[in-house]
Amino acid sequence: RAGRRFLFVSMSAAFHNSAVQSLPQGELQEIVKATRPTRAAVNLDHLETNLNAFYSHLTAHAANPKLLPIVKANGYGHGALPLAVQALNVTKNNENIVAGVAVATLEEAVMLRQQMESLNVSCPLLLLLGVLPKGSEGLIAKYQISPSICHAASLRRTIQASK
Repeated sequence: RAGRRFLFVSMSAAFHNSAVQSLPQGELQEIVKATRPTRAAVNLDHLETNLNAFYSHLTAHAANPKLLPIVKANGYGHGALPLAVQALNVTKNNENIVAGVAVATLEEAVMLRQQMESLNVSCPLLLLLGVLPKGSEGLIAKYQISPSICHAASLRRTIQASK
């Protein structure tokens, strides 16, 4: 059976010296394509299989575990949104096995929440960044993001902003 696939192709912008930066864009792309081709085919059916396998392993050690896939860095370059949506639809015995998803930065959290809302997809969204920039509490409350909190001051500000 043919799997649902999407393709991520990266032409790494790893060239940072001034000689390379001064090249015309087309020439730079040709150099990158020839020297650093990166290609990853992501099979979303395999994601489902892998999550189910991990879940099955966990059930040997805990009753009704839930998974929280991390889709930071745009799903490590593979697309946070399609990975999150696919993961949220994985079930075992007609029960969702994924509780939500996690990202690293506030920008990622806001962007993913907006994208998910445009598809009418809702789930808990954990922000892994433990040190919250002062003033970010309003965005956290507005977009219903669950922050990781490392300081009492951040906790107080977050509670205040959520009221």
